[in-house]
Amino acid sequence: MEKQNLRKKDLATSVLIGLFGLWTLWQATNMPMKGSWGGVMNVWYVSPALFPLFVGVMLVLLSLILAYNALREIGWSGAREVSQLFGVVLKSSFWTAAANVRFMAILLVLFSYVFLCLPRVDFFPASILFLLGFILMFYPQEHDILRKLFAAYALVMVIVGGLLLANSEAHPYLTDGGCLLLLPAFAGYAYRQLRINPILARRFWIALAVAIIGPFLIGPIFKYLLLVPLPFEGLVVELLDKVRYGEF
Repeated sequence: MEKQNLRKKDLATSVLIGLFGLWTLWQATNMPMKGSWGGVMNVWYVSPALFPLFVGVMLVLLSLILAYNALREIGWSGAREVSQLFGVVLKSSFWTAAANVRFMAILLVLFSYVFLCLPRVDFFPASILFLLGFILMFYPQEHDILRKLFAAYALVMVIVGGLLLANSEAHPYLTDGGCLLLLPAFAGYAYRQLRINPILARRFWIALAVAIIGPFLIGPIFKYLLLVPLPFEGLVVELLDKVRYGEF
C-alpha cells in the first residue's frame, strides 16, 4: 500500500513537472534563435534559447517517464484517484486548512519578494515589506492572525503589481512611493490585530524594529562600503546617495 501511495504521488508530481516544462518551452520560444548584432550574424547554436529549450524538453520527457512508471504500478483506476486529489484543491476546505494556509503564506511572501518586488522596487521598501509581512505572519503563532495578514499581504502585492504597470518614465518613483505608503498601512492593520494581547503587541514592535533596521544596516554596507549595487535602486537609494555625497 505504501508503494501504491508513492506511485500516486509520483503521478501527481509528473503532471506538475510536465506543466512547468511546457511553460519553460513557451518562454524559450520568445528568445531569439539567431540575429545580427553589431554587424555580426549569430547562428542558431549560440542562441540563449538553447539551454531553456533543452531544460524544457528534458522536464517534459522525464515527467512522461515518471508518469509511465507510476501508471504501470497503479493502473488507470489509481490515476482516477489522483485526478480526484486535484479536485480536492478546488474545495474551500483545502484553502482554509491551517497547514495549507501556512504553506501558501510562505510561498506568497517569498515569491512576491524575489520575483515581483526585488527586481523592480527600491531595495529598502521592498525588503522592509518582505520582513514585516514574513515576521508578523508567523511570529505571533496565531492561525487567525496569520490568515488575516496573509489576505492583507496578498492585497498589498496586488496593489504593487498595479503600480508597476502604471509606472512610467514620467513617474519613475510611483511604485517606490506607493510601497512607502503601503508599509504604514499594512503595519497599522497588523497592529490592530495584535494590540489586544500585550505579548503579541510587544512582538509587533520587535518585528517592526527588525524589519526596518535589517535593510538599513545591510544595504548601506553593500552599497557604500563594499560598492556592490543593490538589486534595484530607486527613490530611497536616490535620497541616500544625496545624503552620502552631500548633494543637498
